[in-house]
Amino acid sequence: MGAILNQLSYTEVDTLENTSPDRGDWLTNHADATGLATVEVERLWRRFRQITESDDETILYLNDKPLPKELPNDIFVRNFLQHFPRSKLDHEAIPFGHFIMVMFWLDGASLDAKLVGVFLYLNNGGPITAPMIAVLLRYLYTDIKDSEIKPLSIQCMKQLGSNEKGELNQKQFVEGVKRLIPRDELEEILGFNIIPAKLLDEVNRLPSPQLSVPNPRSKLNFHDYDLVSNDELQKISLQASRKNWPRLAYTLGFLEYDVEAYQELKNYDSEATIYALLQIWREEEGDTATKQRLREALSESELDELIPILN
Repeated sequence: MGAILNQLSYTEVDTLENTSPDRGDWLTNHADATGLATVEVERLWRRFRQITESDDETILYLNDKPLPKELPNDIFVRNFLQHFPRSKLDHEAIPFGHFIMVMFWLDGASLDAKLVGVFLYLNNGGPITAPMIAVLLRYLYTDIKDSEIKPLSIQCMKQLGSNEKGELNQKQFVEGVKRLIPRDELEEILGFNIIPAKLLDEVNRLPSPQLSVPNPRSKLNFHDYDLVSNDELQKISLQASRKNWPRLAYTLGFLEYDVEAYQELKNYDSEATIYALLQIWREEEGDTATKQRLREALSESELDELIPILN
């Protein structure tokens, strides 16, 4: 995958590498350098701070310490980060600018390009073999028996179209995956949006002022949106606590261990727990923590009766 990511242009973001995030124009400068909207850069900056566990560190060093608890410390996650291009000034460092360029690529790359990236990621461009598929299957299906892994991996290789040596080259892998998995499912699996697609659709329907420099993402301005208030979060927490509130937490992106951790922290007080999680959601989502998004989450969680709170 590094072969693909190294082909991206980092010239503009490299000029910002030594600038401080305390500057008022720091986010907008990164938006201008990448073509991203400021709100997208802001969201990625929050994610980057989670990885570095720092509010002002603009460089990530993978070998310094384990990944933070928000990310699984496994070989697949760490190997993915290892493919990120390094700074010209420090070959051990992943600057924030490089991080957002990779995220931008993941957001906009074609399905074929992403599949090529997956192929390169799995074996650094070398042929894929059944033992590699076995490792992947064991990672994906933790309950599978060891005796089932080998025959299943061999079967997968045959279905993907392996050659007489039992190997898959890049073309065979890409075509095999596209043949076996329906396109809509594949796009969902490999899909990545810096800003949720539903929210992008809503924002793109909003009128926006004419800008001097056209930018396809310039419509991402959320200041006109009605953001969720603290009072509304309190009311939702009170009523949701009497229902299946964990479903709402999962819909908003929290994991089971997040919910369990906050339950323990809040002494298993359901109202206090969901309120804390909603506050975290609002803080992390920033300008995209809109009433419309929360309405959709409530509906998906079968809590439609709480939607009028946001009207």
